[in-house]
Amino acid sequence: MGLFKSAWESKNEEKALSAIGKLIDQEMLAQAILEASSVKVRIAAAKELTDKKIILDLINNNSNFEIVQIELLNKISDQETLSFIAKNNDDEYVRRNAVSMLVDINLLNDFIVNGDNEMVRSAANMRVYSLFGKCKLHNFVKAQQIYNWDGCMCTVCGKKIKHEWNGCSCLACGDKRNSGHNIDKCKCTICGIIDDYSHDWENMQTNIKVRHGSGYLIGRRVKCKKCGKTKDIPYDVSV
Repeated sequence: MGLFKSAWESKNEEKALSAIGKLIDQEMLAQAILEASSVKVRIAAAKELTDKKIILDLINNNSNFEIVQIELLNKISDQETLSFIAKNNDDEYVRRNAVSMLVDINLLNDFIVNGDNEMVRSAANMRVYSLFGKCKLHNFVKAQQIYNWDGCMCTVCGKKIKHEWNGCSCLACGDKRNSGHNIDKCKCTICGIIDDYSHDWENMQTNIKVRHGSGYLIGRRVKCKKCGKTKDIPYDVSV
Protein backbone atom coordinates (compact mmCIF):
# COMPACT_ATOMS: atom_id res chain seq x y z
CA MET A 1 0.00 0.00 0.00
CA GLY A 2 1.49 3.37 -0.98
CA LEU A 3 2.01 6.03 1.64
CA PHE A 4 1.41 8.89 -0.74
CA LYS A 5 -1.63 9.54 -2.91
CA SER A 6 -1.42 10.68 -6.50
CA ALA A 7 -2.32 14.30 -7.11
CA TRP A 8 -5.45 13.28 -9.09
CA GLU A 9 -6.77 11.63 -5.89
CA SER A 10 -6.92 15.01 -4.16
CA LYS A 11 -10.27 16.10 -2.74
CA ASN A 12 -9.51 19.49 -4.27
CA GLU A 13 -11.15 19.16 -7.67
CA GLU A 14 -9.06 21.88 -9.35
CA LYS A 15 -5.84 20.28 -8.14
CA ALA A 16 -7.01 16.83 -9.30
CA LEU A 17 -8.01 18.17 -12.74
CA SER A 18 -4.65 19.89 -13.12
CA ALA A 19 -2.90 16.61 -12.31
CA ILE A 20 -4.95 14.71 -14.88
CA GLY A 21 -3.92 17.21 -17.56
CA LYS A 22 -0.28 16.30 -16.96
CA LEU A 23 -0.74 12.52 -16.93
CA ILE A 24 0.41 10.42 -19.87
CA ASP A 25 0.55 7.06 -18.12
CA GLN A 26 -2.41 5.16 -19.58
CA GLU A 27 -2.78 2.75 -16.66
CA MET A 28 -2.84 5.66 -14.24
CA LEU A 29 -5.49 7.44 -16.31
CA ALA A 30 -7.54 4.25 -16.31
CA GLN A 31 -7.25 4.07 -12.54
CA ALA A 32 -8.41 7.67 -12.27
CA ILE A 33 -11.42 6.91 -14.50
CA LEU A 34 -12.46 4.13 -12.13
CA GLU A 35 -11.56 5.60 -8.78
CA ALA A 36 -11.54 9.42 -8.83
CA SER A 37 -14.01 10.88 -6.34
CA SER A 38 -15.10 13.58 -8.79
CA VAL A 39 -17.08 12.81 -11.94
CA LYS A 40 -15.39 15.77 -13.64
CA VAL A 41 -12.00 14.25 -12.92
CA ARG A 42 -13.12 10.89 -14.36
CA ILE A 43 -14.36 12.61 -17.52
CA ALA A 44 -11.12 14.56 -17.85
CA ALA A 45 -9.14 11.34 -17.51
CA ALA A 46 -11.31 9.68 -20.17
CA LYS A 47 -10.58 12.55 -22.57
CA GLU A 48 -6.83 12.05 -22.08
CA LEU A 49 -6.93 8.28 -22.57
CA THR A 50 -5.74 6.98 -25.96
CA ASP A 51 -4.97 3.27 -25.48
CA LYS A 52 -7.70 1.44 -27.44
CA LYS A 53 -7.44 -1.81 -25.48
CA ILE A 54 -7.77 -0.02 -22.15
CA ILE A 55 -10.68 2.01 -23.51
CA LEU A 56 -12.54 -1.15 -24.51
CA ASP A 57 -11.77 -2.80 -21.16
CA LEU A 58 -13.20 0.21 -19.33
CA ILE A 59 -16.33 0.26 -21.49
CA ASN A 60 -16.90 -3.37 -20.55
CA ASN A 61 -16.51 -2.39 -16.90
CA ASN A 62 -20.08 -1.25 -16.24
CA SER A 63 -19.42 0.21 -12.80
CA ASN A 64 -18.85 3.75 -14.07
CA PHE A 65 -21.12 6.75 -14.53
CA GLU A 66 -23.01 6.81 -17.83
CA ILE A 67 -21.53 10.19 -18.76
CA VAL A 68 -18.02 8.72 -18.35
CA GLN A 69 -18.95 5.73 -20.50
CA ILE A 70 -20.18 8.12 -23.20
CA GLU A 71 -16.83 9.92 -23.16
CA LEU A 72 -15.05 6.60 -23.62
CA LEU A 73 -17.40 5.62 -26.47
CA ASN A 74 -16.56 8.92 -28.17
CA LYS A 75 -13.02 7.60 -28.50
CA ILE A 76 -14.19 4.82 -30.82
CA SER A 77 -14.84 5.55 -34.48
CA ASP A 78 -14.69 2.02 -35.89
CA GLN A 79 -18.26 1.10 -36.81
CA GLU A 80 -17.90 -2.65 -36.33
CA THR A 81 -16.47 -2.11 -32.85
CA LEU A 82 -19.36 0.16 -31.87
CA SER A 83 -21.79 -2.36 -33.32
CA PHE A 84 -20.18 -5.17 -31.32
CA ILE A 85 -20.49 -3.15 -28.10
CA ALA A 86 -24.12 -2.32 -28.88
CA LYS A 87 -24.91 -6.01 -29.33
CA ASN A 88 -22.90 -7.55 -26.52
CA ASN A 89 -22.39 -5.15 -23.62
CA ASP A 90 -24.21 -6.12 -20.43
CA ASP A 91 -25.43 -2.57 -19.77
CA GLU A 92 -28.35 -1.54 -22.01
CA TYR A 93 -27.45 2.14 -21.54
CA VAL A 94 -23.98 1.47 -22.93
CA ARG A 95 -25.57 -0.44 -25.81
CA ARG A 96 -27.99 2.40 -26.52
CA ASN A 97 -25.23 5.01 -26.47
CA ALA A 98 -23.03 2.90 -28.76
CA VAL A 99 -25.86 2.64 -31.31
CA SER A 100 -26.38 6.41 -31.06
CA MET A 101 -22.83 6.92 -32.33
CA LEU A 102 -23.16 4.72 -35.43
CA VAL A 103 -23.27 6.34 -38.87
CA ASP A 104 -23.40 3.17 -41.00
CA ILE A 105 -26.98 2.92 -42.30
CA ASN A 106 -26.73 -0.83 -42.85
CA LEU A 107 -25.65 -1.49 -39.27
CA LEU A 108 -28.36 0.82 -37.96
CA ASN A 109 -31.02 -0.90 -40.06
CA ASP A 110 -29.86 -4.25 -38.69
CA PHE A 111 -30.49 -3.05 -35.13
CA ILE A 112 -33.91 -1.70 -36.09
CA VAL A 113 -34.98 -4.93 -37.76
CA ASN A 114 -33.21 -7.53 -35.64
CA GLY A 115 -32.45 -5.79 -32.35
CA ASP A 116 -33.45 -7.77 -29.25
CA ASN A 117 -33.78 -4.73 -26.96
CA GLU A 118 -36.50 -2.11 -27.38
CA MET A 119 -34.33 0.72 -26.03
CA VAL A 120 -31.53 -0.11 -28.47
CA ARG A 121 -33.94 -0.47 -31.41
CA SER A 122 -35.47 2.90 -30.60
CA ALA A 123 -32.03 4.50 -30.33
CA ALA A 124 -31.11 3.09 -33.76
CA ASN A 125 -34.31 4.47 -35.23
CA MET A 126 -33.73 7.93 -33.77
CA ARG A 127 -30.13 7.86 -35.03
CA VAL A 128 -31.31 7.05 -38.57
CA TYR A 129 -33.80 9.89 -38.39
CA SER A 130 -31.20 12.38 -37.12
CA LEU A 131 -28.72 11.39 -39.85
CA PHE A 132 -30.97 10.78 -42.83
CA GLY A 133 -34.34 12.31 -41.98
CA LYS A 134 -36.04 8.90 -42.22
CA CYS A 135 -38.00 7.29 -39.42
CA LYS A 136 -37.72 3.53 -39.75
CA LEU A 137 -39.56 2.58 -36.60
CA HIS A 138 -42.43 4.96 -35.87
CA ASN A 139 -43.45 5.26 -32.22
CA PHE A 140 -47.01 6.50 -32.45
CA VAL A 141 -48.93 7.89 -29.49
CA LYS A 142 -52.29 9.56 -29.22
CA ALA A 143 -51.50 13.00 -30.58
CA GLN A 144 -53.69 14.83 -28.10
CA GLN A 145 -50.97 14.04 -25.57
CA ILE A 146 -48.68 16.34 -27.57
CA TYR A 147 -50.70 18.52 -29.94
CA ASN A 148 -54.38 19.14 -30.53
CA TRP A 149 -54.65 16.57 -33.30
CA ASP A 150 -57.33 13.89 -33.38
CA GLY A 151 -55.09 11.05 -34.48
CA CYS A 152 -51.64 9.54 -33.89
CA MET A 153 -48.23 11.19 -33.89
CA CYS A 154 -44.73 9.68 -34.00
CA THR A 155 -42.61 10.81 -31.06
CA VAL A 156 -39.44 10.45 -33.17
CA CYS A 157 -40.16 12.27 -36.43
CA GLY A 158 -43.44 14.06 -35.69
CA LYS A 159 -45.41 12.34 -38.47
CA LYS A 160 -49.18 12.60 -37.97
CA ILE A 161 -51.65 9.98 -39.16
CA LYS A 162 -55.32 9.28 -38.59
CA HIS A 163 -56.26 6.57 -36.14
CA GLU A 164 -56.22 3.08 -37.65
CA TRP A 165 -59.29 1.73 -35.94
CA ASN A 166 -59.69 -2.01 -35.57
CA GLY A 167 -62.94 -2.27 -33.70
CA CYS A 168 -62.45 -0.26 -30.53
CA SER A 169 -58.64 0.04 -30.59
CA CYS A 170 -56.20 1.99 -32.78
CA LEU A 171 -53.61 -0.33 -34.32
CA ALA A 172 -51.03 2.49 -34.44
CA CYS A 173 -51.16 4.08 -30.99
CA GLY A 174 -53.35 1.74 -28.94
CA ASP A 175 -55.91 4.45 -28.16
CA LYS A 176 -59.43 3.34 -27.24
CA ARG A 177 -62.53 5.04 -28.59
CA ASN A 178 -65.69 5.51 -26.58
CA SER A 179 -63.55 4.92 -23.47
CA GLY A 180 -62.99 1.35 -24.62
CA HIS A 181 -65.67 -1.17 -25.54
CA ASN A 182 -69.31 -0.10 -25.68
CA ILE A 183 -70.90 -3.15 -24.07
CA ASP A 184 -74.58 -3.84 -24.59
CA LYS A 185 -76.08 -7.23 -23.71
CA CYS A 186 -72.57 -8.61 -23.07
CA LYS A 187 -71.36 -7.62 -26.55
CA CYS A 188 -69.47 -4.56 -27.84
CA THR A 189 -71.63 -2.68 -30.33
CA ILE A 190 -68.49 -1.39 -32.10
CA CYS A 191 -66.25 -4.40 -32.63
CA GLY A 192 -68.53 -7.28 -31.70
CA ILE A 193 -66.30 -8.79 -29.01
CA ILE A 194 -68.12 -10.80 -26.31
CA ASP A 195 -67.43 -9.58 -22.77
CA ASP A 196 -67.67 -12.73 -20.64
CA TYR A 197 -67.35 -10.66 -17.47
CA SER A 198 -70.66 -8.92 -18.23
CA HIS A 199 -72.78 -12.08 -18.08
CA ASP A 200 -75.33 -12.34 -15.28
CA TRP A 201 -76.00 -16.07 -14.98
CA GLU A 202 -79.11 -17.72 -13.53
CA ASN A 203 -79.95 -21.39 -13.19
CA MET A 204 -82.29 -22.97 -15.74
CA GLN A 205 -81.88 -26.68 -14.88
CA THR A 206 -80.00 -28.44 -12.12
CA ASN A 207 -78.70 -31.98 -11.56
CA ILE A 208 -78.33 -32.68 -15.25
CA LYS A 209 -75.66 -34.66 -17.09
CA VAL A 210 -73.22 -32.26 -18.79
CA ARG A 211 -70.29 -33.00 -21.05
CA HIS A 212 -66.86 -32.42 -19.49
CA GLY A 213 -63.71 -33.38 -21.38
CA SER A 214 -64.20 -36.83 -22.86
CA GLY A 215 -66.94 -37.79 -20.40
CA TYR A 216 -69.88 -36.46 -18.41
CA LEU A 217 -70.42 -34.94 -14.98
CA ILE A 218 -73.47 -33.85 -13.01
CA GLY A 219 -74.04 -30.13 -13.28
CA ARG A 220 -76.45 -27.41 -14.25
CA ARG A 221 -77.61 -25.38 -17.22
CA VAL A 222 -77.38 -21.59 -16.81
CA LYS A 223 -78.64 -18.66 -18.86
CA CYS A 224 -77.42 -15.05 -19.00
CA LYS A 225 -80.16 -12.60 -18.00
CA LYS A 226 -78.68 -9.94 -20.30
CA CYS A 227 -77.95 -11.69 -23.59
CA GLY A 228 -79.75 -15.01 -23.33
CA LYS A 229 -76.64 -17.16 -23.79
CA THR A 230 -76.85 -20.61 -22.22
CA LYS A 231 -74.24 -23.15 -21.23
CA ASP A 232 -73.87 -26.32 -19.21
CA ILE A 233 -71.48 -26.29 -16.25
CA PRO A 234 -70.36 -29.15 -13.96
CA TYR A 235 -70.93 -28.41 -10.28
CA ASP A 236 -67.21 -28.43 -9.51
CA VAL A 237 -66.48 -25.78 -12.17
CA SER A 238 -67.18 -22.08 -11.54
CA VAL A 239 -69.16 -20.04 -14.07
